[in-house]
Amino acid sequence: MANKNRGFIPLWRCIDQNKILNDGKPFDKFHAWVDLLMEANHKDMTFTVAGRPVTIRRGEKYTSIYQLAEKWHWSKNRVKRFLRTLEVNAMCTTKRTYSGTIVTIVNYGLYNDSKFADEPTGEPTNEPTGEPQTIMVKNEKKKRRPKFTAEGVPIE
Repeated sequence: MANKNRGFIPLWRCIDQNKILNDGKPFDKFHAWVDLLMEANHKDMTFTVAGRPVTIRRGEKYTSIYQLAEKWHWSKNRVKRFLRTLEVNAMCTTKRTYSGTIVTIVNYGLYNDSKFADEPTGEPTNEPTGEPQTIMVKNEKKKRRPKFTAEGVPIE
């Protein structure tokens, strides 16, 4: 389960197009999980597959075992075992359809919900607050103390 005290970072979905991160090597389990999180729909949508409408809800990804195996450079059996492991650990559910597989991220809102981005984490940040800061600038010159002679007469 997510530990909110560790904070929240938004990731742009296009990060997977970075040449350094997309080097053609097989994914590990962590990167496969992050890939599922990034590829899950952030809003409901309907599209047509083989002439039939398919509705994918927020937090779901419409894919196939073959597509995941190709992307992650895994075998189809390894993908199936990984998805089964995620299901056992209550991280996702899978539903096979006539033309693909719908992977549903359990508690998707914990991973991608703007309301958590605004919650304080208890940790100090160096980010600007968006509010103007008042900076006191002292532009006055220091007043010089008058100098006096030994007799107490001011020197100009």
